[in-house]
Amino acid sequence: LPATDTQHDYAALLRKHKIKLTGLDLPEPVASINDLVARRTKSQQDDTSTNDAVKRIANNWRALGYKEPTGVQMAAWGTMLAGRDILACAPTGSGKTYSFILPLLVLLPPSLPPPPSSSSSAGAAFPQSSSSSPDDSDKVIRPRAVVIEPTRELSIQVLREARKLAAGPGGGDQSAPARAWKIAVLGEEGVGVPDAVDAEKDILITTPLRLVFALKSNLVSLASTQHLILDEADKLFELNFLEQTDEILAACKRSAPGGEGEVRKGMFSATMPSTVEELAKGVMAGAGAGMVRAIVGHKEAATTTIDQSLLFVNREDHKLLSLRSLITSGQFTPPVLIFVQSIQRAKELANELVFDGINADAIHADRSASERDEVVRRFAEGQVWCLICTDVMARGVDFKGVKLVINYDFPQSAMSYIHRIGRTGRAGKAGRAITFFSKADAGHLKTIVNVMRASGCSVPDWMVALPNPSQNSKKQLKQRPIGRKDISR
Repeated sequence: LPATDTQHDYAALLRKHKIKLTGLDLPEPVASINDLVARRTKSQQDDTSTNDAVKRIANNWRALGYKEPTGVQMAAWGTMLAGRDILACAPTGSGKTYSFILPLLVLLPPSLPPPPSSSSSAGAAFPQSSSSSPDDSDKVIRPRAVVIEPTRELSIQVLREARKLAAGPGGGDQSAPARAWKIAVLGEEGVGVPDAVDAEKDILITTPLRLVFALKSNLVSLASTQHLILDEADKLFELNFLEQTDEILAACKRSAPGGEGEVRKGMFSATMPSTVEELAKGVMAGAGAGMVRAIVGHKEAATTTIDQSLLFVNREDHKLLSLRSLITSGQFTPPVLIFVQSIQRAKELANELVFDGINADAIHADRSASERDEVVRRFAEGQVWCLICTDVMARGVDFKGVKLVINYDFPQSAMSYIHRIGRTGRAGKAGRAITFFSKADAGHLKTIVNVMRASGCSVPDWMVALPNPSQNSKKQLKQRPIGRKDISR
């Protein structure tokens, strides 16, 4: 049979946005925000409150300045509205957070406001007693959707973005008399989350360790959970997170009212190794048969809005001279992120730049949560021009308006490189990334060259001709960085 005009339209849409969908009986991508509203309201014709909520989300999305969905949003919205599991890989800065948060809000109509309680306490989305049981309805949190993030900072960022979409009467305004979505970060205080005593949550955002602790302590039950999102999925399937991720997936399976496959799952990242894809197929509905695989652009490439370059520094002690040269030559345009391979080196480089009169600071795991929040705030407000980070901050965190990323220390993998430089060139804006490399890094230079070529960047012929490092060599570098001299004087 000849293809319909609609099929031709969707095929053109996929080509335009470089979307590749694989799976059985593929759902149609959502072409526009109006298309999403039409699909959802058509399926909920008799539910006025749900239809109003969907329209409110769409209005909030437009008010944020968006005109059309990105490629990953088109694919994810269509797949999730169709009730299918999705494995999505798209470049950094392509709107992956809204690709799952928006359909979650659309699929989960806002709850009725909770009755007033004199025992409520503002702050944590944690019940106050660790001795509660799953039957204690006043204590146990029962989310309808769970979003797993690898870091606390990402969890809070996703909360903020969700609240923007849910804002307004019956949305993120918890004081509104109408229905309101209940969105919280598990265990967080001081971020304005709903009261802990309100156990019924629409969306609970958490890190793996916090959720596993809460499940074992009977502080959280997944009996009501309909959707599970693994953001930065490749990170969550790495060795240091894998056991916790497996426990969460097992808890979803046990809690599903109809057995395995009842909880819809979504996995999202900018990088998706084949090993992660194989793991994903094992946990998606029907052992992969019901999963939709969505790849936007190239699997191992950065967004084309980033101008990428490599800078040879000869020796380790020449890096600081090269950085100072960038600053004095006018190429150092704040706000700037600089990535190093260890906490100690972050501290040392920050001290050097402050000594040079640069408004610099460092963010790393040795600093308390409140200190990290303060540094991020000062960076966002322009009080800090240059922020030195370890790879912990390379994942997903959206620093607004970053114009330049400098890899002071050579990244330990292609994935690390993609996530690092992905802090610039976001949402279609231009950015720049400079990677220092010394003789010690030369054996792994081709790894970054391959990413640059896949992203459309110009690379010298001699770099293209370099041999690829062996799999064993790449594995060793990923596990242990190259030894380097101290940065400090």
